[in-house]
Amino acid sequence: MDSKLVDTPEKDPKTLILEEFQLGKPIFESYKNFCKKMGPEFLDYPEFEFWWMRFTAGNFDLDYDRSQDPKPKTIEDIPANILEKICGNLEDDHKNIYWLTLRLVCKSVRGFVDAWTPPKFTSIAIYHSEGKIIFSFDGFKVSYTEKSENLSEIGFFHDPKCLQRGNFRDLAIDDLTKILAVPGDYKLQRLVITGEIDDVFTQKLSEKFENLSINIHVDSVFLNLLRIETDRVNNILNLFPPIKEISIKSDDFPSEELAKEIKGISSLKNVEMVRIHNTYAHSNIFGFREEGFWNPFDLDIPRITLTFDKSKVDIFLLLIKNEFRANFAAIFQKMDSKLVNTPEKDPKTLILKEFRKGKPIFESYKKFCNKMGPEFLDYPEFEFWWMRFSVGNFDLDYDRRQDPKYRTIEDFPVHIFKKICGNLEDDEYKNKYWFTLRHVCKSFRTFVDSWTPPEFIKIGISICRRRITVWFDDFEISYIEKTEISSQIGFSYHPESLQRGNFRDLAIDDLTGILAVPGGYKLEKLTFSNDIDNVFAQKLFQKFENLGTKIHVDTVEIHPYEIDPVSVNNILNSFPSIKEIDIKSEDVPDEEFTDKINKITSLKNAKMVKIHNTRDDDVFWNPSTQGIFGVEWRVPGAFVAISRGIRLLAHVFG
Repeated sequence: MDSKLVDTPEKDPKTLILEEFQLGKPIFESYKNFCKKMGPEFLDYPEFEFWWMRFTAGNFDLDYDRSQDPKPKTIEDIPANILEKICGNLEDDHKNIYWLTLRLVCKSVRGFVDAWTPPKFTSIAIYHSEGKIIFSFDGFKVSYTEKSENLSEIGFFHDPKCLQRGNFRDLAIDDLTKILAVPGDYKLQRLVITGEIDDVFTQKLSEKFENLSINIHVDSVFLNLLRIETDRVNNILNLFPPIKEISIKSDDFPSEELAKEIKGISSLKNVEMVRIHNTYAHSNIFGFREEGFWNPFDLDIPRITLTFDKSKVDIFLLLIKNEFRANFAAIFQKMDSKLVNTPEKDPKTLILKEFRKGKPIFESYKKFCNKMGPEFLDYPEFEFWWMRFSVGNFDLDYDRRQDPKYRTIEDFPVHIFKKICGNLEDDEYKNKYWFTLRHVCKSFRTFVDSWTPPEFIKIGISICRRRITVWFDDFEISYIEKTEISSQIGFSYHPESLQRGNFRDLAIDDLTGILAVPGGYKLEKLTFSNDIDNVFAQKLFQKFENLGTKIHVDTVEIHPYEIDPVSVNNILNSFPSIKEIDIKSEDVPDEEFTDKINKITSLKNAKMVKIHNTRDDDVFWNPSTQGIFGVEWRVPGAFVAISRGIRLLAHVFG
């Protein structure tokens, strides 16, 4: 062999492969070394492998002519009927993955693949540039590149490119129409067109759609074009007539010429929303002349959203401000004569004055409240007139009684409300909104009362004139009398609302809704503070008696301004099973005080009574002469706590 190798060219591939083979390394390592010496493009791996495998078999004939080899078989050589049977075993998701790939194998394969249901996509993107079209079907990319008039290079996502007979536009349109030409209408969520719009491609696609009667409904079309040309944009959009939303992204200078091009796009007038995002970059924002900037109000588009990059925001705001002032200046001039005759503190007039200053609504309302006071007008009313002025409606004589009635949660059908509340995850949500929902309306209250009421360990009741406040653990509810049959209800962290009913009755109804449960209710602590309203106490006692409510209370604390034995008895009689009663009082601890305590007959049923006198002055008395420690004190097991006890003992034993 060595004598033969001397006569072979220095860079003969067969000789070089044989040299690598003789080193005794594995084939992949040898090919890697071979490529390092000769370069990665010198010889492909299949050719290297062919000679290597001959040498492995002991065949070192370097004069072998490879043209004598039989032609290699490819997938195209598989009979179409056999390939169809093989592919027929693919599941639908695999058919969708390889649908585009198999269509481009050969005509015979394309024939049976087209008989499959084509894959459905929600988003299709089309990119145009000179001699190239790229489709993205839900992220799966296919490129069609022109090599000659009737030869194209097809590239798939993550797959090597291959040559294909046919014009690149025709091949792209054929794939696209096979996807979209399905019985009925094709529904597409998003269509993206980027780069340039190719007129030849658009015309051919239009003819194909027309011949096949293809109807496509598109929710959103996004145009990201190098330049906007009306005729080309119209031609491409006319292929997809029912479009809900069109978004246009443009790098063009936002001039009047651009506005004219956009205005000429007829499809924009028939969609629900048009979004225009201008990305033109200007280096000197402060040197920009306002006259050259476009006027979006001239676009004549029913609904439009404009987005500008940071470099354009200042200019755009200036334009809007000037346009705003120009449009309303004449209206304000006419209104000034009317405003002279309106009352000085007419809310509508004052809101209009704030509106004309051009400040944001929240800032204006804050200043309005600083001038007129926070109670002069609530925000919803201020907002109503402000929003009317914002749309150019300055009719100050408008009567709000003409407004349609606002719908509230009370207008909910009860059966629907039941279904909604039935989906609450657990009792925690029901407990959280139990009180709130009870006060919506009677029908809601009936439904909520069928739930198991929340359990509390402490209840506090404070009564002060025409107000009752109840604490269920830390949740606070206030009941305020507005009239004899209407009350104002306030919840923790919620605004107050008006409610039909007497404030005492509403408070008692909530209390009994919690406490009147089968088997009795156990409460660790019950607190009464401030005044004890005898009417409330009597009503509560009667309600509990009628319902047969049994409540076991460990401790009752009473902190009245002044002890009224009748009211205290009525309250305590509502809770017959009490372990301990704690009375805190600022009354002078004299015979009258002792007499009041003795008249509270309910104290005799408690295991322990604590009396805590909280007076903090120089009034002292001798309890031995007043009978507070004597036989007149008729409370068994009483414990008396009195401030300044040292000085008191000095009086007793001095």
